Amino acid sequence: MDLAIQNSHWQFASAIESDDKVQEALRKSPQIALYRCPEENFLFLGPRQVGKTTQLKIWIRELIQQGINPRNILYFTCEPLKERKDLIELIAQFDILSRPIPGRKYVFLDEITYVSDWEIGLKYLLDSPLGKEKVIVATGSNASALKAGVERLPGRHIKVRLFLPLSFREYIEFFGSKKLKEVLQSIHLDSRDLSNRQTLIEAVSRIYPFQMELMEKLFLFFQTGGYLKSIFEYQQANRIQSETFEIYVKWILGDLSKFDRREEIFRSVISGIIRTQSSRFSLNTFSKDMAIPSHVTTQDYLSLLENIVLIHQLFQLDPSSLNTLYRKERKVYFRDPFLYSAFKGYINGYYKNYSENQEPYLIETIICECLSRLSSNSASNLMLLNGLWFFSGKKETDFVFNNNPEKRSLVGIEVKWQNNVSIKDFQNPGLFTNRILVSKNTLSLEKDTLIIPGCLFLVLFCDTLRN
Repeated sequence: MDLAIQNSHWQFASAIESDDKVQEALRKSPQIALYRCPEENFLFLGPRQVGKTTQLKIWIRELIQQGINPRNILYFTCEPLKERKDLIELIAQFDILSRPIPGRKYVFLDEITYVSDWEIGLKYLLDSPLGKEKVIVATGSNASALKAGVERLPGRHIKVRLFLPLSFREYIEFFGSKKLKEVLQSIHLDSRDLSNRQTLIEAVSRIYPFQMELMEKLFLFFQTGGYLKSIFEYQQANRIQSETFEIYVKWILGDLSKFDRREEIFRSVISGIIRTQSSRFSLNTFSKDMAIPSHVTTQDYLSLLENIVLIHQLFQLDPSSLNTLYRKERKVYFRDPFLYSAFKGYINGYYKNYSENQEPYLIETIICECLSRLSSNSASNLMLLNGLWFFSGKKETDFVFNNNPEKRSLVGIEVKWQNNVSIKDFQNPGLFTNRILVSKNTLSLEKDTLIIPGCLFLVLFCDTLRN
């Protein structure tokens, strides 16, 4: 394999400055830096088009600027590779080429999870002389493949991080006003604070003066989501091009073909997700309504969409036992509001912004993602919804969060995106000692049920999975 094709900086160090992704990133303002260049082995998991490749190229540029010999830096997109032996041969060839050059080596492997048995190949590299004096950084888009691989690499000194679209808090940290960002820098709430009434009240009181700005930004976030391409595009042209939505969908369709899945069934599943819009459903009913051959097929496709970091499946909780009721009706949420418009355009045959009049659904989507990141106390569990459910009895509670597994401390969270909200709108209050009602505009911090506007609630919690 010709490594030089993907590493033009070997011939001319300045070639990295001409890389399309580097040039595009440098044109943006502000510069988005979610992670520092690693000095140890890392695996980064994130959905398609979230900026993983761009980040790798930016790190290469930084290393060259720091004086690292360009010939000691390898970038390779792994999609052309088939088996672990190809991965091993790739690093062996780089080792031969770079061996005469002193200094530490940096290996950036993009989309490693598409290589069959990649984790076996990587384990071999780390255990063999080929792994010495090297920093290996890999990315992947398939959560289940990466999770399975990580589980087979115990004690190999590899850290796992999630490379996700910006959360709403992160969006504000980069694009909010200077005064608002200063206030947020002093607020560091985590999942435990969901049940800390006084801490929540103090934090909400501090950001309340910025409610108007936050609401304006939230309506923009409904359109762009946390994807940098759509965010900057909207900033420049006050709209997102139809091609931007379509590009993302085409990437997903390409992944489907790699997993030997049929597009017509995928289309039916996506159509069903959009149709249900956060309503609960059974697999049998979903399959029947969408003319999918069986509920087993539906589950297979839903699991795949979850694995490629496209959706969340949210299950019901039995509050008395804390058992997850997998056989009961479930809900499905897209992981980012941008995805709603992208895939509704795919279903409708016309790509545009579909967020208008969809705010009640999209706010639940964003809150689900926010809580899912809180429920994952480390990146190594790869964003499985441990500790996050919904409850359905005579009445439904939108989200149930267990922020202290040892004490079984359940927090009930109800979402009411409407102008007039009161504590009477909280369903099943008797089930939860800690109750939060997420509203559109209403703020009430005096009763047992805290009523917090969505734009305030979403910026309270730090995105600890970036750490």
